[in-house]
Amino acid sequence: MYNSYNYAVGLAGFTIAMKHVELVLLKQRPKRVCVRAVERKKHDDEKPLSNGNGAQNGRSTPVNGWHDAEPREEPDVTWTEAVRYLCDPRGITYDFGATAFKAPEWREVNNRPSFLLSTACQMVLRIIMLDCFQTFMQSIPGTTIGTPQGGSIYIDGVSASLRYVISTCISISMGSAIYCGMDTMHHVFTLLSVGFFGQDPIEHPPLFWAPLKGTSLHQLWGRRWHPLFRQEFTALGWAAGRAVMGQLGGLLGVFLLSGLLHDVGIWGMGKGTDPWRIIGFFYLQGVGIALEGVWKKIMKRNVGGIWGRLWTWSWMIATSHLVIEAWLQRGIAGNTIFLSDDFRPILRLRNYVISHITMLSR
Repeated sequence: MYNSYNYAVGLAGFTIAMKHVELVLLKQRPKRVCVRAVERKKHDDEKPLSNGNGAQNGRSTPVNGWHDAEPREEPDVTWTEAVRYLCDPRGITYDFGATAFKAPEWREVNNRPSFLLSTACQMVLRIIMLDCFQTFMQSIPGTTIGTPQGGSIYIDGVSASLRYVISTCISISMGSAIYCGMDTMHHVFTLLSVGFFGQDPIEHPPLFWAPLKGTSLHQLWGRRWHPLFRQEFTALGWAAGRAVMGQLGGLLGVFLLSGLLHDVGIWGMGKGTDPWRIIGFFYLQGVGIALEGVWKKIMKRNVGGIWGRLWTWSWMIATSHLVIEAWLQRGIAGNTIFLSDDFRPILRLRNYVISHITMLSR
């Protein structure tokens, strides 16, 4: 029932190992930065930006809600600093991540209560959406993907076309569930960090940037999907691959390492590994981005627009069957993720409707 947590443990263990190797290979330790919070709008309205001579009244002017990051000295090597580094995978408070791309902020970072309320509401919405997708997968007849034992996304006894339609719906639902689950966890950590430990809201930007609006694989994986492992993939996968095969090798190296990370997560569930399908899926994402590079060289323009979005999600959905089949055969969709079955609103609603339909049909 809780075996999905072992998957998370496998991911965490491999991530920590990557961070250790990354730190060993660095020429100098990461430097902490202080990302100052923006001033409240009311305070900005009350004080003029200029003193009449073109100089600011001792205040920094935020750009898109962000202040410039100020480098500090290298942090002391302590257990506290080690834990802080591990708990900041995007490097928001370190020099390597402070200037990296961040998803646009939609919450009011000037107002802590408003920020916390917006985050909490979004977290509840994501939990309900996750319950919807999980309940859907657990309600499909003819398959056991919704059980802790797992099952195949390909249902026997139906036509080939219908079988692929069903497997596609399952793949989309599982991908959406992963998105909702990761976003929920991010909101939980944000609420704890900002609400209980007093961290600055500006240090917790959104994890995703509207993935459904991706118009190319490069944009989807480079900016719209979460960047939690970006530093490790770049420092290890890109560097190693580039040393062997140049730019193309670096690209494929990133996705090869990503596939290995997720395959180790499956191993943590105690049900073996599945490198051909899990690593294969991520490797194919690198191949797809390489094809976009070929398109750019030939057509002299980037992949984008409506046709770019169609290409992106056609490739994603077609290749996702590999990894989704591997995951669901190990029972991820049938495990408890955030709420037990007794507290899942959509599942309880489904059971209520089914029970009443059964009673009325008697």
